[in-house]
Amino acid sequence: MNLMVTTAQKNGVVFTPEEANSAVNYFEAELKRRPPSSQNDIDHAFNVSREKSKEVRLAALQSKREAFIRAKVKANIMAGVTKYKAETGNKSLVDGYNAYLVGSSKMVAGSRNSVSSTKAAIHKDYAASFELDLNKKGGHLEDLLAKGTLDEEISIVQYTLPKERASLVSAGKVSKEALDIFESMEKSGKARLKRKNNAGAYIGERDDYLVSQSGAHNSDNIRRAGFDEWKATFLKEVDQAKTFKGLDIDELTNLPANATARQMQDEYLNVLYNEFVTGRHHYADKGSGAATGRAGSANIAKKLSASRTIHFKDGPSAFRYAQKFARGNLYERFYTGLEYDARNIALLEKLGPNPELMHNTILDAIANQEASRGGIFDSASRGFSNANYRVVSGGSEIPDRISIAKIGSGVRAVQGMAKLGGAVLSAFPDIVFKAATINRKTSRGFLGSYKSSFDGLASSFVASKDKKQLYKHLKIYTDQRLGEIHALAGDSVSDLPGFISSMQKTFYRWNLLGGWTQGHKNGLAAVFANELATYRKVDFDKLPDKLRRTLGMYDISSDEWATFRNLETFAADGEHYIVPDAINDLGANNIDPIIRDRTGTLNITDGMRSRFRDDLRTKLMALINDSVDEGVVTVGDRERAIMTLGQSRGSVLGEFVRYVGQFKSFPVTVITKQLAPEFQSHPSKLRGGAAIAAMVLATTALGYLSGAAKDAARGKEPKDPKNIKSWLDALTRGGGLGIYGDFLFSEYNRYGESLQETLLGPSFSTLNKGLQLIQKTVTGEGSAKDYARFIKSNTPFANLFWTEQAMNYLIWNGAMEWSDPGYMRSTQRRIRREYNQDYWLPPSSAF
Repeated sequence: MNLMVTTAQKNGVVFTPEEANSAVNYFEAELKRRPPSSQNDIDHAFNVSREKSKEVRLAALQSKREAFIRAKVKANIMAGVTKYKAETGNKSLVDGYNAYLVGSSKMVAGSRNSVSSTKAAIHKDYAASFELDLNKKGGHLEDLLAKGTLDEEISIVQYTLPKERASLVSAGKVSKEALDIFESMEKSGKARLKRKNNAGAYIGERDDYLVSQSGAHNSDNIRRAGFDEWKATFLKEVDQAKTFKGLDIDELTNLPANATARQMQDEYLNVLYNEFVTGRHHYADKGSGAATGRAGSANIAKKLSASRTIHFKDGPSAFRYAQKFARGNLYERFYTGLEYDARNIALLEKLGPNPELMHNTILDAIANQEASRGGIFDSASRGFSNANYRVVSGGSEIPDRISIAKIGSGVRAVQGMAKLGGAVLSAFPDIVFKAATINRKTSRGFLGSYKSSFDGLASSFVASKDKKQLYKHLKIYTDQRLGEIHALAGDSVSDLPGFISSMQKTFYRWNLLGGWTQGHKNGLAAVFANELATYRKVDFDKLPDKLRRTLGMYDISSDEWATFRNLETFAADGEHYIVPDAINDLGANNIDPIIRDRTGTLNITDGMRSRFRDDLRTKLMALINDSVDEGVVTVGDRERAIMTLGQSRGSVLGEFVRYVGQFKSFPVTVITKQLAPEFQSHPSKLRGGAAIAAMVLATTALGYLSGAAKDAARGKEPKDPKNIKSWLDALTRGGGLGIYGDFLFSEYNRYGESLQETLLGPSFSTLNKGLQLIQKTVTGEGSAKDYARFIKSNTPFANLFWTEQAMNYLIWNGAMEWSDPGYMRSTQRRIRREYNQDYWLPPSSAF
């Protein structure tokens, strides 16, 4: 104790009463662990104890803050769950909590203000804001960043002191473009950092922070290199003094209390390596710019705030490490970091500092309430809620076995590219779904909704300069860049091998589905933005019923709506629109009265105003984005939870359900985002049923047109409209099954495909046919026709609707005819017999 006091006096340090006891304890423990042999050793022990005592004090303050946040969040969730039960008449409270996690088809207050919709809104908000800021400086900068040619220069700027960065350009060390890109990336990172801290984290700024370091550590690259090579490179490129500073024995569970500094460093690197090769660093780091030493608890605030940071020596060192061990270039890692940050911000804001603990606390509270009144809350109910939580939190994406997960993703990606070449021709019913969504959620009425659906489609594909700018400010155009279009195939592509991922992106461009979907989404977003602008000066209670109900579904209250009358609108082609960033310009005179009434305080800070703007902007973004994903049917977290049961990628059950679920996500999403909401939007079951019938009739009609377009692309005349089979085909294609209907009615699926094989999905079907082909080959029964059909049905790009027929005439038909003379004419007769349908370009004409 005396030695501690003497050392403190020598260094001019005065401890607070709260710090004194802990400082003494840490000081004595450090001296015991490393007996001093000089004054320098004593000073080192003192500095360690001083830092740790400060950490203890800050941790105590943060714990109090987290406890307050948790209590507030729990109260808000339970109040919302109870309100949801009352408004829907559901028997169980758990339905309200599931709606809070992933949304609901019920058209009631708060039913869409979910963790999932918040996460998606934040993701697109920050991604588009970054791009808008970058494009202000030059339209070419985004392409330069995407190419990766400036990555090293940007890294140099990143590791240069802020006051010296401008001189880098004048000295010719980096280009002006590299500095401009860095500043936009840094601006985005600081905005997200501020929001994370507002939500409960406590992260300090770093001058060299740019993107999440989790993206710099690719599991495959590090695993291939092995521990020794990775460790050697790591130690060579990092600033060891900063990286290992204050390394705490408490962080490393496999070491004795008297471990040396070198032992602690080695153990830390072992733990770090295991985190990287298993892929769990993505979910422990959570985008804080820090690499963690252990996975630990599910307290995101602490993981964001206290996880250990890796400090590289300089820009070239960081660049060299990334070149060797990162996945993709800086551009790709930046967008990956955006995704992680969006998830973590949503979890912090909606579930508090420890989301998993809050999730279990809510389920326990619901179970207790149900038990007290004789209600039902069984293991199945808890399991479904757990599945929703695992999907929305990203837990189901952490692979149990990375190799199995990668193989599964690759196989399903190849199946998609081999079978969805004509998917855009199956998308005609999107027009009906768009119109139905507009009719449910706006004041435009039945005919007006269909007019808006068609007008929006036309204007999005042939858009004026102002309209193109509008779409950028609505922040929906980032869908393709963020890769969400691939969700239509019902599988994640985020961790595919590079060449397959690249192939898949090319495929969805070439089959035109990406452009078609994005065009529809742009047009639909504009409809909602225009609706909000049209009624922005109308009092909440006097709004059209449907629009008022829509605002309530996203928890946009009457006082928040009142601020919309003060928003600047975006003008394009003579119309006015409300865009999310307009919220940022709301002044204190508009915001303060609302904050005052909610908090009961007159001491309103800029931080409180910032949180209000963030919250309202996210609600507006969620309304637009979620409505767009509803109208242009897009698989979301709710549907992923249903299809995957929340099971991890790479697990036996997780991979099985993903194989079985391929192509089936779309029909499930039609039910959750179209049929169920349409039924719920009407006051009586009779009217709801009639509305669904009308929707199915309309989609069936467009399904027939879709089939006719596909037939034309295959050289066939349209199916006979007087044949009932033609309409059953149209019902399946357009009435809900969509791209799964393509699989069901595909040519290769008509030959020898059992019901079990069809239900198990294309991958199991392909495996079975491959085994059958091997058996035929062994017994000598195989024919060129069998080989040709198998190869064609599993070759990526082979069924692109605009090249398939040419390939048929050049290659495949000839192989079939050579193996089985007369096969083409037999096929023509069968088509004529089943559908009273002829070919306008008969395949037999080539023979």
